[in-house]
Amino acid sequence: TLGTTAYNAGNCIASSNGAGGLTISGLGGSSTAPTFPYVSIEIATWSNAAGTFTFDSTLAGNFAQYITTDSTAKVSKTGSVIVSAVSTTNVTGTFTFTSTDGTVVSAGTFNAKKM
Repeated sequence: TLGTTAYNAGNCIASSNGAGGLTISGLGGSSTAPTFPYVSIEIATWSNAAGTFTFDSTLAGNFAQYITTDSTAKVSKTGSVIVSAVSTTNVTGTFTFTSTDGTVVSAGTFNAKKM
């Protein structure tokens, strides 16, 4: 849920962030272009393995965003992502976070296609 609204991303992708980390994005459409709203998770350092990663609000480490428009994102203050399985084609797991404005994103699950 995003706040109090149920949400299901039509397309979830996992890709390198170019700096040794992983970006997981739950996109609304079937392409790799985002449609609003959507959730994006950044794992700063990732070794292609399962693990638990705690979020903060610095935008320098691990963090999540609930992105509502091109110019508006609710950034995680607390929370985590658990990567439970990694294969050659997918990354799966769960997440939850509370954003800096108090919005709660809860009961998140993903099965992201590696790009």
